[in-house]
Amino acid sequence: MNYQQALEYIHRAAQFGSKPGLERISALLERMGNPHKSLKYVHVAGTNGKGSVCAMVESILREAGYKTGLYISPYVEDYRDRIQINRQMIPRETLAAYITEVAEKIPSFAKEGGSAEPGDFPRKFEIETAIALRYFADQKCDVVVLEVGLGGRLDATNVIPAPEVAVIASISYDHTHILGETLEQIAFEKRGIIKPGCAVVETANLPPAEDEELSLAGSRFTYRGERYQIGLIGRHQIENALTALETVNALRFRGWAVTDGSVREGLRAAKWGGRLEIVRDSPLCVIDGAHNQGAVTVLCGAIDALLQGKRLITVMAMGADKRYGLCVPMLAGRSARFIATEARASPNPLPASVLAGAAPGCEIIPDAGEATARALKLAGPDDAVLACGSLHMINDAKRVMEAGKCPTI
Repeated sequence: MNYQQALEYIHRAAQFGSKPGLERISALLERMGNPHKSLKYVHVAGTNGKGSVCAMVESILREAGYKTGLYISPYVEDYRDRIQINRQMIPRETLAAYITEVAEKIPSFAKEGGSAEPGDFPRKFEIETAIALRYFADQKCDVVVLEVGLGGRLDATNVIPAPEVAVIASISYDHTHILGETLEQIAFEKRGIIKPGCAVVETANLPPAEDEELSLAGSRFTYRGERYQIGLIGRHQIENALTALETVNALRFRGWAVTDGSVREGLRAAKWGGRLEIVRDSPLCVIDGAHNQGAVTVLCGAIDALLQGKRLITVMAMGADKRYGLCVPMLAGRSARFIATEARASPNPLPASVLAGAAPGCEIIPDAGEATARALKLAGPDDAVLACGSLHMINDAKRVMEAGKCPTI
């Protein structure tokens, strides 16, 4: 398969849906030579913030001279963003070769006995995870920073042996139909990545930072007597930075060589797209993948702290499985104009007309690109345009913002 054919194959695998459990990925990895058993890991679970924690930890370890693997989901701009070494995406031809190899092994999962029903095939995320682990092993990464896809206990990434550090970032309500209706049930699933012999870092148990300075250029803060700077925007990123700092401290305790200078520079240089990412300055254009109640609450706090005095035009899309009735009013109430749109790339997009029901009087423009163009048309040079609510939508919004398209709509 060439690259395009490989992508088509991997996306077709989504037809099987998702199914919790480690049996299929374990069997697939065994057919691939069990590459995951040769690697060292930092394994990160959580409802919100886990991607940012991964980005910061990876940046620090790379600054310290280690060859880093990074596995994240979902991607924002390029599918290959999900699998990176030293923050370089997996080459197209390499990814195509791995997908071709996996495709040749999948038929062996079919049920025996001539049944017309498909076998219990590996699901899309399981295939992607197996490919990433094989790539990291083949390239002899020193350490892999591995983001959980959903939950933790039965997530495909939990096929790995005990990590160096298991990290539990912020926990709130999301995917309750799978993980449970209470925070205790959700936390149980997230903490399922903790294995005997690993260090554990939990955001909820960390002391606060001091002397915080917040701006649209990033933040400064003091933690355990040391002063740090981060480029990621919002007070919540300070919390994520504390989690990253404690994760690196746990690694140091286990013998990993990371200097204070590497910590400071890695933290300062860490980048993470789609999370309060500024796309342009006039009007101020921001994209954010806040897609659940906890993340939207954090986003609203950042708006209140950093966008005071700016007239806000918001474009929002959400998944149908999210608590949009709680999330939408929080942002609509802070917006001078609110536009309901759709995340059509999402596996379960919420119709714009349904989202609009939670924001009476808003505009409805189902196409995200057109909705963003409309927001730019409405914005003056000193206003702010925010596209948010789904990582599956904000890349469409980003392209329009960068191009500055402002047609008459």
